[in-house]
Amino acid sequence: MNRKAQVETMGLVIIVFLLVIASVFALIFMTGKEETKHEDLFLSMKASNLANSLTLMTIGSSEFGLKVIDCCQGFDTLACEEIEIAASFGLDLLDESASVVVECVNNQNVTFGRCSSGINSEKIVLSSGDKFFVRICRK
Repeated sequence: MNRKAQVETMGLVIIVFLLVIASVFALIFMTGKEETKHEDLFLSMKASNLANSLTLMTIGSSEFGLKVIDCCQGFDTLACEEIEIAASFGLDLLDESASVVVECVNNQNVTFGRCSSGINSEKIVLSSGDKFFVRICRK
């Protein structure tokens, strides 16, 4: 009888050990996803801050938004070059690679930067209906 109790106790110890290992793996996978959510939220805030900063930027005698409108409407080809210079200045301040994406009403899209997919800021709609946003790539 004593030997049977020892075998049952060892069985219980093995079951508890397996449950602990399974719990550790579950905890590792759950915290990994949580970390990604926090990183995405941080990058989203960073992209939105840069987009808002660009709206306040003045290039020459015009605001950034007016340069975007001129670039989209084709009135000033120099406007697109000035946007690229201003965008590269803002993007150089980031640790991640990023880009400024301009979506024109006439379905012409222009991207300034190196990031093709990632976390986007909210789209800033200009008075002409043209939009722009900042995209930051994950590391």
